[in-house]
Amino acid sequence: MRPVILSPHEQHAKASATRFDDLAYMRHSFPALFAQYPHPKMSQQYGFTDTYHLLQHLRNRGYHVRTVQQTGHGSFGKVLVRLSHPSLASSDDGAAELVIIDSHDGSAAFKVWLGYLRFACANGLILGDDVFVRSFKHTQPDLVEQVILDLDEATGSSNNVLAYVGAMRERILSMDAAVQLSRDVASARFALRPVEDEAEIARAGDGLLSTRRRLEDHGLDLFTVMNVVQENALRQGAYYTYQGRTIKVRTVANIQKQLEINKVAWNSAVRLLHEP
Repeated sequence: MRPVILSPHEQHAKASATRFDDLAYMRHSFPALFAQYPHPKMSQQYGFTDTYHLLQHLRNRGYHVRTVQQTGHGSFGKVLVRLSHPSLASSDDGAAELVIIDSHDGSAAFKVWLGYLRFACANGLILGDDVFVRSFKHTQPDLVEQVILDLDEATGSSNNVLAYVGAMRERILSMDAAVQLSRDVASARFALRPVEDEAEIARAGDGLLSTRRRLEDHGLDLFTVMNVVQENALRQGAYYTYQGRTIKVRTVANIQKQLEINKVAWNSAVRLLHEP
């Protein structure tokens, strides 16, 4: 029998399938997915939609849950879910994916973005609102139907993801431009002020430019630089020195902060892409 050869996209989907098919694991780790009613502070106009019920609809349409994160404890936390699908545009080293955020305490509307998974680091970008975003109010009684209706548009827009990625790969940055991107992200990551904290922003930005991989992370093309900086800002492992102290960058667990960092990284990269 000829061996079955899976694409990188299929390998990542298969790797996450077992864990996220385990209902007991999901209930224990991400209770906000299984909320049965909204937070008591919500008004009677709030239209409750079971988040896990929606995910099941997406799974029935061929979507695979790649990662789940939860900020906050219990049923009223905020969740961020990344899903892959064979119909979403992909390349040899990455693929577009669907990114969903939801909560039942009023802290977030149900929101859908397109993201991009870079296979080298399994690190996912969340692209800007200029590519694709949909926001749904929980007052909509037909939330599930509305989300599913927009999936075809998301699939079509995923080609724009690869177009952006391709254009960013072709744009070679000067070192000054790479440093500017890293400082934009450092300012957001560490809540630093551009004028008052200029020296600390500079050192933190240098730390975010440090590479983790010998081959995949080297190069001054805009896409690689953005990914290196974004991954270092979100994941622990990078270091920088300030006032004689070595400071370790820690993992960002807060979902809202992750969204903020992704937005700054993306907007800064798009600005550099369009600069003459």
